[in-house]
This record gives sequence, structure tokens and C-alpha cells, in this order.
Amino acid sequence: MEDWTSSLSEAEQGPPAPADEGALGGGTVPLAQRGAIGLETSAFSGGDSDVSGLAVALFARMPFADHTLLDVRVPFGLAMDERTDAVLGNVMLGAHHVARAGRKLWITVGGAVGLATLSAQTHDHRSYEPVGASRAYWDLHEYFPSILPIHARLGAEVHLGPLIGRLQIEPLLYIPLGRNDEYEVAIQHAAEVQIGHGIAGGVRVQGVALPTFDNVGIRHAVARNLYVLALEPFLAIERKAAFLRAGLLLPFDEELGPPLDHTWGFHLTAGVRTD
Repeated sequence: MEDWTSSLSEAEQGPPAPADEGALGGGTVPLAQRGAIGLETSAFSGGDSDVSGLAVALFARMPFADHTLLDVRVPFGLAMDERTDAVLGNVMLGAHHVARAGRKLWITVGGAVGLATLSAQTHDHRSYEPVGASRAYWDLHEYFPSILPIHARLGAEVHLGPLIGRLQIEPLLYIPLGRNDEYEVAIQHAAEVQIGHGIAGGVRVQGVALPTFDNVGIRHAVARNLYVLALEPFLAIERKAAFLRAGLLLPFDEELGPPLDHTWGFHLTAGVRTD
């Protein structure tokens, strides 16, 4: 049977490595969950307005122990309105573990802490608001100023023949710093279905719940927007040495939507493997 964790043929792979299929953490790790160094970008257009934003994140997932990886994300952004502003977002440091929970099921558990490198005292709100909107406020904590973000991660990936299903739920705590005096909570979650392995296509549905954002301690366009929903059809190329994924992000919430009418975003991720 073909090993879905690799795009190589069985002859190219050679004999499979021995693994205890029934043991948690045994076996191989899917290509999408392996170590990598790469670049993630997302671009946002404000439709009939002149506002647009570009988010660029350098990221690394470095193998540390058996199926455990160290995570680093360094986000940058450009906001374009009447002027162009550049920002360095909150740098995130963390780790995650990928455990095999069955023959075709993997569970991911991890977390990260931010370095609070973005401050509302040194940046105008127009310099970071469009950047955070470029992914329909997914990973908003990377472009939210004057906070110490704490990020927890739980995910699952299942392979059923040519189909791959993924689930994510990621609670976040925004600890206020400086003139910001409000704790905030966000819960981002997503589900996606992918058809194919080496060359694939699929669709992702993501939501960002912002239950405390009816009272935000600093000026931000997301204030009083308690839920953001978005759809992302995507194409992906997965190889043993490198990967590429491109999607069109279509927000449905009242502020950013409707899709292709008011706003839209282009989402691209590419990189090379480190294991």
C-alpha cells in the first residue's frame, strides 16, 4: 500500500521503517507536519477603498526530539492607505509534538509565547489593522499591539485514501502591556478537506471567535467584531524536499465580507523541509 506521508513511489522509498502502528507516536509523520523553513504571505484588498495590507511571516519548524519540533515565527507587515507603513509583528517562539493515534490519524499538541515586539505607543493603528485583516484575522495576535500573546494549539490530520482531513482549534490569551489595560481571548478554529497528496486541491473553512472584543483596550478595527468566518479554496504541491500552497481567502463577516465584493485575500506558503 502506498505510504501517503511521502510523494515518492514505493520503489524510490525503499522498504518502510519498522513502526509500532498501535503505539501513540509510532510510525511516520505526514509531510505537512514535518520540519520546515519557509515563508508565508497574505495580501488584503479593501475592494472599493484604498486600504490594503500585506503580511509576511518567516517561519521555522525545527526537529528537536522524536516527532517534537521547535517553532519560530517572525511576522512583518505593510499597510497601505494614504501612506505606507511597515511593522514588525509579535515574534512567536514555541514547540509542538505530532503523535500518531492510529494507522491513519495524527494528533498535534503545542503552544507558543510572543515577544511583544509590536507596540501601540510607537505605531499608529493604521499601520497594523490592514495587516491583521489580510488573513481574516487568523493569527491576529501577531499584529495586535501592546500584548504578550500566549498561543495553545491542538490539531488532527486523518488520511482516507486520496482524501486528507484536518482540524485545528487554537485558544489565545492576550496579556495587556503598556497603556493597554484589557485582557482579551481569541479562539481560532479551522477544518479543511484536501484531495490528493503530491499535487492536491482542497477547501478550508476557518473561524476566529473574539468573545471579549466588545471592549478592547486599544484602538483597533476589530473591536466589537466578535466572530470572523472565511473560506479558502487552495492548491498545494507537497514533495519530500519542498512544498507550495496557494489559496484565495474569502471572508464572510459583516466587516470584511461579502467575498469578492468588499474584500479578498491571497494566501501563499512555500518552503523547504528540514527532516
